[in-house]
Amino acid sequence: MKKACVSFPIGCPRSMLDAALLVDYFKRNGWEITTKFHEADMIMLGACGFDTESERVSKKFLSTAKKRKGVDARLIVFGCLPGINEPLIREFGLMGMTRSSLEKLDSITNATVGIRELDNPTDFDSYLKHIKKSFSFLDEFRAYFKLPAADFIIKTLLPILRVKRTGAFSARYPQLFNIRIAGGCNGLCSYCAIKNAVGPLTSKPLNAIMKQFSFGLQNGYKAFRLIAEDVGSYGQDISSNIVELLGEICNQDKDFKLIIDDFSPKWFVKYFQELLEIFAKNASRIGYLGLPVQSGSEKILRLMKREYSAENVRKCILVLRQACAELEITTHIMIGFPGETDRDFVDTLNFIRSVQFDQVAIYKYSDRPNTCALELCDKISEWEKLKRIWKIAFMIGPHRLVY
Repeated sequence: MKKACVSFPIGCPRSMLDAALLVDYFKRNGWEITTKFHEADMIMLGACGFDTESERVSKKFLSTAKKRKGVDARLIVFGCLPGINEPLIREFGLMGMTRSSLEKLDSITNATVGIRELDNPTDFDSYLKHIKKSFSFLDEFRAYFKLPAADFIIKTLLPILRVKRTGAFSARYPQLFNIRIAGGCNGLCSYCAIKNAVGPLTSKPLNAIMKQFSFGLQNGYKAFRLIAEDVGSYGQDISSNIVELLGEICNQDKDFKLIIDDFSPKWFVKYFQELLEIFAKNASRIGYLGLPVQSGSEKILRLMKREYSAENVRKCILVLRQACAELEITTHIMIGFPGETDRDFVDTLNFIRSVQFDQVAIYKYSDRPNTCALELCDKISEWEKLKRIWKIAFMIGPHRLVY
């Protein structure tokens, strides 16, 4: 029996679902799953290209896997990196596949069950033993070891200091039923290369989503996570929208918690009145809302092409907090976008202070291939980015900062 190794050492929930799907794919086609590179006839290794740091770490893992694989084993890279920086994959002498091109595997493996015939797994906790065990702790330490000193301190200290009052996310929602409601993105963000890897928005039909949701309820799940590159954009390609979807979900006469992440503020503002009504009526069911605002500076948001105003987002969030006091609201903030002055950064600090997010995920801007921001002037130094991150950390407290 042929053996396949599917590994994704660094990646988001969207990519983890892709990895879990690959495990199912190989099993359905008669392959045995192994976590040992030297045993595998085929290795599918996930690689992230969100920013330069993720790319650098992914390169370390690629190098390790290439050294350990058998002489005749085939190593294929999947995830966003092949779609973001294909020349890098070619430098390694490897084949890359994005999510939209995974059907190439069917001819390579002589599959009897095509990958497009399979549904995405919904609970990927059981898959972690397959996709997270190929690299040792020492491998991971080596991959992250050469961080700048200030970066290393932040990344090592924060997990120790971050003691959330409500407990860890995984502890609060130990069994998540994941539903991919859409793939791809039609956003215009000037800094983002992910859309180059995932393609345009493709929403799943509403009835298919509700069928999955009902299946989860019938099987005893109490927490559901909606997954997409931009959850808020759902339905824009199929004459529907996120309000219709959330309305259908909340019409179910059952107890559950809904986890909503990666919801662009563009859609939050556009549909706010309808969303406010749904959230207020279902306050006990909405457990988590992730709004990646990115910046509190109107100038920077325009340069980012984010298509919303920070002030409008702030007003909407404050109204939502009055209606749903227990709702956990988180955000992503990008530090050091080209042209971000001290005044722009103060605007972001004031925005965060005003909204009082439950958690703030911080990212440093980095140039990505084939993006508009790559051509912008007035780049911010790495040292200045780190200084600004520390300022946010001291302002909100390390227990609310993710880096």
